[in-house]
Amino acid sequence: MGFDYNFDRDEPKVLIPVANRRRRWVFTVIFAALLIMLLMLLRPGDEGSAGETPQQNDQTQAGTPGGENTSAESAATPGAAAAEANFNDEQKALAARVANALAKSDFVAARQHALALVKQFSPFTPEWAAAAAPLGEADIAIMMQRIPCDKNTVHTVKSGDTLKGIANRYNDMSMFLLRKVNGLEENDDHISIGDKLTAYNAKWRIEISLKSRLLAVYDGDELFKVYKIGVSSTHAPRTGEYLLPFSKKRKIGSGGERSGPYGTHFMGFKNSDAGIHGCWAADPQDEFREGSIRLANPDIEELYLYIPGGTKVKIID
Repeated sequence: MGFDYNFDRDEPKVLIPVANRRRRWVFTVIFAALLIMLLMLLRPGDEGSAGETPQQNDQTQAGTPGGENTSAESAATPGAAAAEANFNDEQKALAARVANALAKSDFVAARQHALALVKQFSPFTPEWAAAAAPLGEADIAIMMQRIPCDKNTVHTVKSGDTLKGIANRYNDMSMFLLRKVNGLEENDDHISIGDKLTAYNAKWRIEISLKSRLLAVYDGDELFKVYKIGVSSTHAPRTGEYLLPFSKKRKIGSGGERSGPYGTHFMGFKNSDAGIHGCWAADPQDEFREGSIRLANPDIEELYLYIPGGTKVKIID
């Protein structure tokens, strides 16, 4: 080993052989590269957590504006409810056709497939309710969007026609609904000869299961839509048949203050203190005392829109 004397110092400086210096430099570079790779692996990425593939992250972000799609939100959709139900393979295939038709906004086809699926289950069972969810979505769309089908009739206004007379002609169609689907104001009864109005021709009836906490709307013998309900713990109506009056006790805005127990609407039964009403709670099935049969406010508002006075209501256990 040689020495290189530094004349500014009294002690010699050891010279490292060139081969040894080169070997140490290589080891240093390799160690630095390994350290950088390790830090990159451990650093949390912008596209997802460690171990999550980009494909999994894309699937998680799909469906909601914020990129979050919880199982509760997924189960709330009609398609998800049917997919998670206890269906056999044939029923799952039929449910898939319903979901596919809804995705394409082919509501008439969705309604046909959903009716075929619903008829395979006993009323008010969980499977029946799951199959009914997409059926209700399709039926409401057909009615509100005036989609051409056997249920929607285009009426040309003639001399002597009145809005109320046209509504009565089509199985006492709700005046609220007739105005709504034809773009008329809430209290506007003005029509002109030659106007074309779409009328939804249905024979409504309602059946309520106290045990299942479900309200089913039927058009004749065919199921139209099912709503989740709550039942008062102290004022539950007795089983039997009731009637919705044509005007009396069908009060819009009854209990409209948030402190009231009846939500935004109340549809009372004739000759009874009981009725169907809204609620301010997020879930109508939460325990409650005052009132009778309650729905979420958006549901009672929808029901109030298209169910006319004179509709029969049957309550079963």
